[in-house]
Amino acid sequence: MKQNKIYIIDILKAAATVMIFCYHCNSLLPGEWKWITVFGDTLGNNLFFLISGFSLFPSIRSADLKDFPGWYLKRIKRILPLLLLFYLLSYLTGFYSLAPPGLFTVFIYPSLYWFVTGILFFYIILFFMGKLLPVKSLPLFCLLLIFLWLINPLKMESYYYIGFAFMLIGFMIRGILKNGSDEEMLPVPDGRVTISCVILSLAGLGLFLLLKFRMPSAIGESGVIRLLFGISIILSLIPPLILGAAHNENLKCFFEAKPKLYSFLHLTGNLALPVYMIQCFNAGMPGYLIGQRIVFPLSFALNFIIVFGGALILERLRLLIENRNSLKE
Repeated sequence: MKQNKIYIIDILKAAATVMIFCYHCNSLLPGEWKWITVFGDTLGNNLFFLISGFSLFPSIRSADLKDFPGWYLKRIKRILPLLLLFYLLSYLTGFYSLAPPGLFTVFIYPSLYWFVTGILFFYIILFFMGKLLPVKSLPLFCLLLIFLWLINPLKMESYYYIGFAFMLIGFMIRGILKNGSDEEMLPVPDGRVTISCVILSLAGLGLFLLLKFRMPSAIGESGVIRLLFGISIILSLIPPLILGAAHNENLKCFFEAKPKLYSFLHLTGNLALPVYMIQCFNAGMPGYLIGQRIVFPLSFALNFIIVFGGALILERLRLLIENRNSLKE
């Protein structure tokens, strides 16, 4: 394990992967089990964006502007082939056409795989904002994005506004905690700070669940409820990231004693994108047929095997190609 690895990233990526998977099982679950899906659409997606911004800070701050093409290619080479593959599958199964309106829908304003397409654009914007703007100015952009999210609750743009806001928040947190250096560790906070962060996170999660279950229709409208919902997401996701980074040495000692657990979490976190892609595709006709013809919980189990099995195959292929390219170099 790397000396300067921040272990909370693997934990939270694994959690985001599971939440995103569960959300897309909606059509396979009977009514009394729908609660399994409540975390995925907002907590899972935004947790992944938060981690992405946090992870990208050192590479962006250390790169020159002229390094952007190489920097960007390095980050998207595991994303773009996967995206093109599943767009091809979607085209072959009738989701999209290759006519100009269809291409616009695919790459600019997608309803399918919007999460991955958003990452491709977010990386570009984050790189230039991180290089050209002082970190102290970024909270203003976060507030603007959150405001746009509040007033556009029923449109696809709202997903992008809140998603990029969380990517910026993660970027800023890394700048505050690390000051751009992987070697410089934030001192572990005292017990009172840790307890306060845990309480805040639990309170945010409690508020999130309360609003999700008691006022689901009001969340989709502008107003105080939607603002409280946004606050609940922030309180739920940010404290664990801060605490995990601050207690990195403790987590390092823990995982060195349990290497198999760390390997499992690391692998699960790396499966986030293939799981999302396969799950979105499988949620169409294959998932519908599974849900109609196979009784729950077998339908859920079969979907789990298809999605995670396929994701493991794709990840192994990616690693194989990556290793072969490394040997050639």
